[in-house]
Parts: sequence; C-alpha cells; structure tokens
Amino acid sequence: MKTFFEWALRLETRALEPPALLVEYGRLLRERGVPIHRLTFVVRPHHPQVGVWGITWTYGDGVSELRIPRDRVLGRSYEESPIKAIHDGTPEVRCLLVGPDADLRYPICHDLLKRDFTDYIGLPVRTSVGEIHFLSMGTKAEGGFPDAALDLIRATREPLELLLELSLSRVQAEIVCTTYIGPRAGREVLRGEITRGNVRHIYAALWFCDLRGFTALSERLDDEPMIALLNGYLDAVGEAVAAHDGEILKIIGDAALAVFPFARQDAELYCAEAREAADRAVEAARHALRNVEALTAPDDTPLRAGIGVHLGRVGYGNIGAAERLDFTVVGPAVNLASRIEGLCSPLGEPLLMSEAVAKATRLPTRAVGTFALRGIEVPAAVFAPEVSDDGV
Repeated sequence: MKTFFEWALRLETRALEPPALLVEYGRLLRERGVPIHRLTFVVRPHHPQVGVWGITWTYGDGVSELRIPRDRVLGRSYEESPIKAIHDGTPEVRCLLVGPDADLRYPICHDLLKRDFTDYIGLPVRTSVGEIHFLSMGTKAEGGFPDAALDLIRATREPLELLLELSLSRVQAEIVCTTYIGPRAGREVLRGEITRGNVRHIYAALWFCDLRGFTALSERLDDEPMIALLNGYLDAVGEAVAAHDGEILKIIGDAALAVFPFARQDAELYCAEAREAADRAVEAARHALRNVEALTAPDDTPLRAGIGVHLGRVGYGNIGAAERLDFTVVGPAVNLASRIEGLCSPLGEPLLMSEAVAKATRLPTRAVGTFALRGIEVPAAVFAPEVSDDGV
C-alpha cells in the first residue's frame, strides 16, 4: 500500500492526464499482484457537444478513447448498463462471469465473457462537487479477481478519485477556455495571460462575417427556431474557419470575428507567412459562404452572409472591466475589416477584401472601387475575388 500512496503523492503523478493516469494505475496494480486486464473510466464532461467521454486501457493493447455526442447519451445501452446503476447510487457492481455463481445481468458481461474475461467490477468515482463518474475493471484470471486483489482495488479507489478529479479539472478548464474563448486564445489564458491590459501586437488576417437580413428574420421567428438557425449558421461558419486553421475569436449575435494569426510584431506585412494567411482567410471565407448558402431559415428563406477580410497589425490580449475581461483583438485593422464587411450588402457582394489582402493573396481578385468608410480617415480601395464556378 505504501508504494501506491508514494506514487499518488508524486508531482509527476499529479501532472498526468487521465489516459496516462489510468495506464500508470493499471501498471501499479499489476505490480502489486492484481491480475487486471482491462480498466475503463467513463465521464460525463461539461462539454457543449460531448455527452460521454470514455477511456479504456487494455493490458497489452494500450489506450482507446470513446466520445458520445450529447444527443445519443440516454438510450437502451445506458439504461441496461452498470454505469446507470452506479449513477443511481449503487456503491459497487460486481459480476463474476464464470462458474456456478456467474452473474451476467448486464449486456457488457456477455461481451466480456466472449473475450475470455472472468470477472468484472464497477465502482463510483465521486468528485468534491457531487458528480459521479464510473470506473470498471476486468480480469481474465482463472476464477476471477482474488479477494486480496479486490481489497487493494477498494482501498486505492478514494486516492485515485482525488487524482482523477485533479486531472479532470485541468481538462475541464481547457474545454471551457477553448469553447468560450477559442483554441489559441484559450491556451493563452490557461498559460496565465489574464492580466488586464496585457496586450501584445501580432500580424493576422482577420474577417467579419454577418448574416444578411437577420433583423427581419428575428422579427418573424420565435426564440427557439431563431436560436436553432443561429447555431446552424455559426456551425457552417466555424467549420470553414477551423478547416483553414483559423479561429472564431468573437460571436455577437449573428456576427462573427475570425482571426488567422501568422506572426509577431517584427513581421513584414507581405512575407511568405502573410501571403499564406491571406490565402487561408479568403479560402475560409469562400468555404463559409458556400456552407451558409446551403442553409435555409425555418420559413424556407435562403440564408446569405457577407464577409469582409483585412490583413494587418492588431493588439491581441486582455481588455475590459476589473472583474470581466475579454480576450480580443483591437486596432485600426479590426475597424477596417468591420467597415469593409458593412459594404457587402449595399454593393451586393458576398465577399470583399482590403487592398492589403488583394496584394497578399495569390488568388485572383478584381477591383470594386474606393470608398469613404465611417471612422476611417483615408478612403479604402476594396476588392472582391474573381467569381468562380460556384458563384463565390
């Protein structure tokens, strides 16, 4: 037992992610004489899309992960599982799979028996905030788990709960930060970049996207269908941004701000990285517009969007009130991208870009005109992509 607690208190152990933690725990149990061949940990994470996250370590085969979407969690397989029994308050599930006392009450027992397992135990993993997760172990040893092995498993469960809660808290922090702030910005915050006014300068391609006719749609639709419409629209935009290595940094109603960073403040505006970022931003915009045009509102109104793209130097970091910060981009480049997007509707163009983007991108463009923009001192030359076969 001392070996286990020494391992649990090590700094290196406390730094392990859940999959690695389970591998180490299984290895340690085997070293202590527990004939464990399978170890599974099932979590209901705080995630917008994932309803169940499962990790399975199999002796000799390594680790596999399972992610089940939220809309598929509650079904017959869950209702007939030992996981539900644990969630309902059962302190332990034990199923001997062979011999005269065999207990095959759960479908998973039949599956494990076909794979030569002889014994199965399921235990709750409780957190300090009252959540209940699920831990199970299986063995192929003749006669199942020896009594001494079961005693060791039960004795080490609570210390393992602490390690898993610590590890899961880091995972959960990353989920929250990357979901609500964005992958890059979320990682910045997790690294401690949370001081108000901590803004540095980077170069980036960036664009604003806006849903055409949103005000009229919101007047006609009830809240639930409007929210469903917005989710579908933002899914379409987000998929395109992620496919071209960008990041949606901000969502305000039907407007989205996407960034495609390419360098720190010592970059040249038209370096190779800038050209590549401009290409990605324009291609992402075209991709997003195609996605949106495949959608319709609940009243069969076709959806259309406008996107304005610019390339320049921006301030990137934390601004806001003392108790409410926002990780964002600021500066004239952001303003210009927003103003260019505002021209899409009156000009009847789904995609417009600044002269900086037109110079940087290797994609063919055409001049649209030079326009005085609100809050911008110098009139801006505006360009559009050459029309492709798909109209974007």
